[in-house]
Amino acid sequence: MKDICKALNTQMLLIQTPGSFRSDRLLDVEKFFEAVNREGLILVWETRGPTWETAEVYQRLEQILGRLDVGM
Repeated sequence: MKDICKALNTQMLLIQTPGSFRSDRLLDVEKFFEAVNREGLILVWETRGPTWETAEVYQRLEQILGRLDVGM
């Protein structure tokens, strides 16, 4: 995906997960974004599905993704 971003001369990479990827996997998300080599790209993550749409989960997402500098 990073090669495609370079070929398109874009600075942003949108990562989408399917609705089957539920909010109980938030620790996996945190580990992924901590480990990814951005190579100068701005990362944005789009969640899908009802488990992400609660106030508690949204607040946790804001904290984690804010700390990791990932847009949502």
